[in-house]
Amino acid sequence: MLQNCHLGLEYMSELVMLINQKSSQIHSEFRLFLTSEVHHSFPISLLQVSIKYTNEPPQGKHSSL
Repeated sequence: MLQNCHLGLEYMSELVMLINQKSSQIHSEFRLFLTSEVHHSFPISLLQVSIKYTNEPPQGKHSSL
């Protein structure tokens, strides 16, 4: 699991190239989890090959109690 990927955008670009180059050698059961905040410079190609989950806090004052 790689957390806060929005702080390492240069590495995310390298990760995309690595995944594209080695895609035939990656085990079919391998999973990589990434967490990130929204950032306009996050590599779109990484998002396109990913399954995305969104977690938003509940709305309203009763849900925060």
